[in-house]
Amino acid sequence: METSEPTVGATEDEDFKGALDDVLGFYGMQLQSHAATLVGLSIAIFAVFSLRPGGVVGILGSALAISLLVAGAGYTLARLVVYGGLSRTILYGNFRTVDRFANLPEWKEALPQTKVSIYTHHLFNEIWRDRKHWSVVKGSWIINEKDQPKGQVLMIFSFLSFFVTILFSFLA
Repeated sequence: METSEPTVGATEDEDFKGALDDVLGFYGMQLQSHAATLVGLSIAIFAVFSLRPGGVVGILGSALAISLLVAGAGYTLARLVVYGGLSRTILYGNFRTVDRFANLPEWKEALPQTKVSIYTHHLFNEIWRDRKHWSVVKGSWIINEKDQPKGQVLMIFSFLSFFVTILFSFLA
């Protein structure tokens, strides 16, 4: 980032201030949608697990279905973390912090909503992605630079749930 002062800071940009509400409303809708999806996937996981199909084909089919549902639930949970973090940057942010990002090259010609998105993305990376959580997991191990869950993490959850489902099916 450059250190020169922005030509128009966020404190003077009335369009930017108005866009904060629009983008926060969008993030809120995404949180609501992903939360509902997570509830639905959780119900589906328990429904498939309670079927207890017989035979090898039934067990493998059940394990495959559960592993796909777990991957979907993991993706949805990671998106909840992202949209929650993006919302947090607006709710707990200040204009001095926003002005730090007004020097970025993509800021100058951007629409007001895009400016809010640039600010929330960069601040989310500083707050969540680039730090360790629970003293163990770094945010960048789970979320990539585009604020999307990493495929490797979802595959690990999927494979683990596949083998655990098979194990429990044979033990039952």
